[in-house]
Amino acid sequence: MNGKPGLTIILLAMASGMIGGAVISRLFAVTPVIAQTATAASKVLRAERFELVDGRGKVYATLELLDSGVPRLSLGSTPDKMIGLLPTG
Repeated sequence: MNGKPGLTIILLAMASGMIGGAVISRLFAVTPVIAQTATAASKVLRAERFELVDGRGKVYATLELLDSGVPRLSLGSTPDKMIGLLPTG
């Protein structure tokens, strides 16, 4: 063989892929999404709990409101070595 049948198969596969892609994109056309306009930055951030974590999700600090209504700030290098700091006043 001189390689022409292989080249023909490759060209036919490329052409059929291009035609198939064009047909599918017409059949399943989607409406483009338009991003919402940005709003002004809020002056207040609210949450029940804040956590300071590293890139792997390891918690280094928390700020939360306990069930008793007392706020707690905890700092530490690992979750089992956290120190809880409570207000004195």
